[in-house]
Amino acid sequence: MTERDYTFEVAVYLRGDALDPNHVSELLGVGPSKAQYKGETRQTSTNQNFVTKIGLWALVAQSKSSDLFELIDELTSKIKKSGVSLLEIDGVQEAYADVFIAMDADEDGEGTCEFQLTPENLKALDCLGIPTRFTVAVVKK
Repeated sequence: MTERDYTFEVAVYLRGDALDPNHVSELLGVGPSKAQYKGETRQTSTNQNFVTKIGLWALVAQSKSSDLFELIDELTSKIKKSGVSLLEIDGVQEAYADVFIAMDADEDGEGTCEFQLTPENLKALDCLGIPTRFTVAVVKK
C-alpha cells in the first residue's frame, strides 16, 4: 500500500451582484486571492470570452503538505483582525467558508478520508459568522 497524496484548500467566499472587491479589501485589510466584478469580460484557458455573472471576493489558503488545521488558522487569522461582519459588508449576498480536500484513490479506485479540526479551528470558523461547507474528493491518478 502506498501513501496517498492530499491537497487541502480553505477559502472564504463573498459573492453578490453589487459586490465591490476593492471595498471588501479595504474593510478587511487584506487583498483577495481571487476577485471579480459582475459584468466583467474574462477569458478562459481556451481563449473563450465570457461575462461574469456575479461579483466575487475570495481569500484562499492551499497546500499539499500543511495540515488542514494550519490552513484554517492562517485564513481565519487574516479575516478576524478586521472585526467586520462579513454578512454586513455592502453588496454581499452570499458568504461562506469552504474546506476542500482532494486525495488520491487507493489501488482499487476507492478511498476514505479522515481529517481533524481542533476546538480552536471550530471556534475560529464560527467567529466568521458564516456557514462552512466541506467537500472531499477521492480521485484516481
